[in-house]
Amino acid sequence: MNAPTQTRLRFLCTPLLAIDPHRTQMYFQTLAMYDTLKYRFSDIPEPDWTDVLDVIKRMGQSMYLIEDSTTGQIVAEFALENWTGRACQSHFSTVPTTDITSAERIEIGRQAIAHMFSLTHPETGEPILDALYGLTPLSNRAACIFALKIGYKKQGILPSGILVDDKPMDCMISVCSRKEMN
Repeated sequence: MNAPTQTRLRFLCTPLLAIDPHRTQMYFQTLAMYDTLKYRFSDIPEPDWTDVLDVIKRMGQSMYLIEDSTTGQIVAEFALENWTGRACQSHFSTVPTTDITSAERIEIGRQAIAHMFSLTHPETGEPILDALYGLTPLSNRAACIFALKIGYKKQGILPSGILVDDKPMDCMISVCSRKEMN
């Protein structure tokens, strides 16, 4: 369950806690430097690396980094939280400084979903997840479009459903199920 998984492209999905902490720090500091960390951690006003450390301590085992196996560069990150049975909320971001195309970013997102749906309980062999859901701020139009392109289906709009810079913001509710991805 915690071993890196080879994807169809050149990308490896690896649990964050299995990666050298210095490389993890460099990844999140790069997001902060390019002012995109605020989109990944929208509920924290002006997030920085120390805020990320708190999140890692809280949910580190449910966070994954995606590496380019040809360069060793960390290119994306995703995390799971708010588990309810065999469903949970997902978060995804890519680093803006890579030469990865939009099509490759979409494929990475799809592979992250496929990886999560491939995980099984070590004792029973049963799937761990049947569905992923997202709450994406409507103000981040690109993220809403991206979620739909990687396989999530829009379920509706939740008024004031997410905090952005400590302010309630309308968000898109989207769901991706194992059944629909197979």
